Amino acid sequence: ERRRQEELQRLEQAKLAAMEEERQRAEELRQLAEKAFQEEKAALQVQHNEELRQLRSQVAAVQDDQEVSRTEHEAEIQRLKEDVETQKLLQQEQASSSEKQSGELNERIQALEE
Repeated sequence: ERRRQEELQRLEQAKLAAMEEERQRAEELRQLAEKAFQEEKAALQVQHNEELRQLRSQVAAVQDDQEVSRTEHEAEIQRLKEDVETQKLLQQEQASSSEKQSGELNERIQALEE
């Protein structure tokens, strides 16, 4: 009877040892899975950050291009306004000169008619 109990006790201890060993293996697998998950998460974060950096860079480049275009357009509009103003002044000057010449010619005609 005693041998039987010792045998049962050894079997129980072997069973407990096997369960502990299985628990340790499961814990090791869990830790490996957690490590793999964390590494994948970190890699995805790095990739995400790089994509964000590239997108921000593209947005900044587009904004810079838009600002350059806006500035160029404003400069072109200003130049056109100045050209219009210059043309207007030239036309006024020509009209004034024509009026003066016309007046002088009328005076000469009147002087000749008298």
